[in-house]
Amino acid sequence: MDQLAKNQHSGRSSKSLMIGLCVLALTVGTVGSASALTLNFSSVAGATITFDGGGEFTFPGDGFDFVVGSEDGGSAALGLQGKLDGTFTIGEISSETVLGIVIQSATVTGSGTFSIYDGTDTLVATLKWPDMSSLIYNTAYSTGTLNFGATPNLDVTDYTGSNSDLHFLAEKSPASITLTFTFLNPGLSLEELASSGGAAGYAGNISADFTVFPVPAPATLLLLGTGLLALVGLRCRKKRKN
Repeated sequence: MDQLAKNQHSGRSSKSLMIGLCVLALTVGTVGSASALTLNFSSVAGATITFDGGGEFTFPGDGFDFVVGSEDGGSAALGLQGKLDGTFTIGEISSETVLGIVIQSATVTGSGTFSIYDGTDTLVATLKWPDMSSLIYNTAYSTGTLNFGATPNLDVTDYTGSNSDLHFLAEKSPASITLTFTFLNPGLSLEELASSGGAAGYAGNISADFTVFPVPAPATLLLLGTGLLALVGLRCRKKRKN
């Protein structure tokens, strides 16, 4: 009976050792490197998002439209300026009221371009706004958001410059760009913007992230192989004792 208990304990120990070694090897071999970058930007004086009153909106104007004011995960793009271009159409608008706040949303169609100038070269990307929303409180204040679902909507098509943050965006494309704008006194609903028009400055952010899971390193495979050989030795010793 004692020998049976010893054999069972030895079997459990071997299994535990094997599981532990496998977990260790997988952990060491598959830990990835994660990186993320967010550029926070806002419109420069005179630059607006403009609703034409016919169901469309644009980013009119010559020169640069926005400037990168802060960053998370980088610093190379800080202070760079860029431009938004394109004409976009507001789709069917749905509306609901929650606790006195009117919430309206719609899909958006159309595409345009997004560009950031690094002082020498320009990053160029195609831009789409998958959705749009507006929140209106007592008609005195409203906030609108483009791409409120944070869907990837920015595809970089060209960048040959040397700015590390812009290279990151190009390599991790598509990225997600979200934009917000505000109307005060009176706040304008999405329906009003689509039918009557309006213009406002804006702010937003561009986010890109990426995680790499590399192939297990030779040292990891060596660790796993050594562990398996040790298990074979334990099994042979156990058989000789029996």
